[in-house]
Amino acid sequence: MIPFLESIAMYKTPDVRPILTAYQGKNVPIEYAKKEAEAKRKFIEEWEHSRKGLSRGGFTLSGLFGGSAQQTASPVPLTYIEQKRLEAQQQYLEEQAYLNANKENFDKMIKAEQDAMAREMPSTFWGAAQAMLTGVPPPPKEGAEAPPAAETSTSGSSGSSASPAT
Repeated sequence: MIPFLESIAMYKTPDVRPILTAYQGKNVPIEYAKKEAEAKRKFIEEWEHSRKGLSRGGFTLSGLFGGSAQQTASPVPLTYIEQKRLEAQQQYLEEQAYLNANKENFDKMIKAEQDAMAREMPSTFWGAAQAMLTGVPPPPKEGAEAPPAAETSTSGSSGSSASPAT
């Protein structure tokens, strides 16, 4: 089932409904494996046909420059889906190596974030209830920094402002 789902993602299928209806009532992993094997067979046939067409009669570009006149056995190229699978597997291995190499840093960052969240949480039931009912955080504990208070003018003086004059 995984190769089928991978192919949907790799081909960036905009609408999967037609694909799903084509496989309706069938064993998806088996049917997809058959289709992929058939596509691979056709791909290899086309590749061999095009390779033979380029070097008919023993005349090759490498033969002009003193290279071997015999045809070298080059490996069959990968299909698009095989290339994408290898790329995804390589990317996964690189990500895992990166995560393993930086595990200590990630653990420190997680711990710091958890500590910061714990500091922001009310430490008592009453503090939590007050925060839930009023939406106002409880007053800071003694010795902790108080957040800057908002400056509001409650005096009756008109024309005075907190911003500097220009």
